[in-house]
Order: sequence, then C-alpha cells, then structure tokens
Amino acid sequence: MKLIQKALLLGFGMAAASSSAMAAFTFTNGDMILGFQASGGTGASSTVYFNLGSGVGARDNPYQGLVGNISSALSSAYGANWYSRTDLYFGVLGNLNFGKETPGFGYQAPVNGDPSRTFYVSTPNSGSLYTVGSYSANSLGVAGNNFSGMEGVLGSSSNYTANGEAAIITIDLNTSPVVSGNVWSAWVSNTGTALNTFLDVQQNFGKGTSNTYADIQRIIATDTGANPAGVLGGGTFETTLQIGSNGDISLIPEVSSTLLLGATGIAAAFRRRRYQLA
Repeated sequence: MKLIQKALLLGFGMAAASSSAMAAFTFTNGDMILGFQASGGTGASSTVYFNLGSGVGARDNPYQGLVGNISSALSSAYGANWYSRTDLYFGVLGNLNFGKETPGFGYQAPVNGDPSRTFYVSTPNSGSLYTVGSYSANSLGVAGNNFSGMEGVLGSSSNYTANGEAAIITIDLNTSPVVSGNVWSAWVSNTGTALNTFLDVQQNFGKGTSNTYADIQRIIATDTGANPAGVLGGGTFETTLQIGSNGDISLIPEVSSTLLLGATGIAAAFRRRRYQLA
C-alpha cells in the first residue's frame, strides 16, 4: 500500500510539474512587461519576459517587495553569468486601454484612475523623470499602437516557451522567426529607445553590485479623469524595480531615498517625487 501511495504521489507531482511548466503566459490590459535582451553572444536571439502585474497595482502599492524570481529563465537563455554581463539589458513597458478607442483619443473612460494611453515606463537613472510635455497624446497613441504588436505575440502560446510559471516566458527567434518584428528587441533598442517614442528605457547588468535598479514612471496623456493627478505628457515616479544577483525581482521604494533618509523621510520624499517636473 505504501508503494502504491508513493507511486500516486509521484505521479501527481510529475503532473503538477508538467502543468506548471506548460502554464500559459497570462497578460491583462494594463500589465507591466519586464523584458530582457542581449546585444550579442549567448542568447542574442532570445527575449525573456516577466509579467510584473498591473501598473495601477504598482501605482497604488509601490512597495510590494519580492514579486518573483527569474534566475532559471535568465540562466537558460543567457548563461549562468547573466548577472555580470554588461551586454544584457532589461526594461519595463505597460500600456492601458490601447485598442478600445474608436475613433481617436479619449473615447474610453479612465480605468481605476488611469486615462486612455497611460504608460508605465522604466528609466535606468534614479531621480530622472520625463518633464511635462515630453510626450504628446498623439505620440503616446503611436507607442500604444506599437506596443499592441508585442501584446499580440505574448498572447499566443505557440510563440514562446514557458519557464515553470505563468509570469515568465522565453521567445527564441531561432524557433519562432515569424514574430521577429514584434519581440522586445524589435521595439526596444540597446540604447533604450522604445516603441519609436520613449527615450532611455533600459538598464544593463554588470554593475559589480548585488542589486541592479530601474525606476518606473507613470505617463498620462490627459488629466481628465486622472486619479491621482500626474504630469501631463511627463513622468511621475511610482516604484523602483530591483533585480538581485540571485534573480529575485522586487518592487521597492526609490533607492536614493532609502539610502539617504529614515523611514519617516522616505514617505515625504516619495510624495515630493510624484510631482517633480524635472
């Protein structure tokens, strides 16, 4: 009987592992996508994605702490030395409401305080925010249209390999060349320009420290219905993405604030940064 029980448990365990490995990548309108690309060498044909969850969720709860681990997927795609590679880049993009406006800007009502064409975008330099008017409503619409191609690729399981959970996938252009025009590397250059719109999006590894960081900003195209208010066409700081050398992914307070201020000062600094214009 014990042997039978062990066999059954082993079978259930293998089935669960198989189900997990084949889990479909879940993506919801407004989710923030964390993308990785190598400019050359091992993994140059591969893009690894991690779903960070909704931009609204990060906006309303910026200090979520650990949200996942991506070490296995990055090691598989880019080698065990992925964290020390200066030619391995990552960034975050998220867009709400694209494809639901007919015709023109502003057709859809805001969702949870984010108007149509709201973007969540990473920047590698802590404290550097897009200034007011950096992006017009039209340019954000163009970015949303470009981003929709990436969304379409992520929504089809035939394009990717799952990595043990629904939040992580890898697309290898050697096996899925048909989607080459809509993978991360097609829309985000190594210098950081993204979706033919945003500047300075990506961060790279190889910093010689145990954690690597990128800030995430919220950009709104209109202040009609925006709650909280933002900087029209510019950025407000929402959270900092931290990736550890062990692959841990966390959303944390701004690094400079954490280092320079005590617990009371962090909250005050965060409030100031939300409305900083430059």
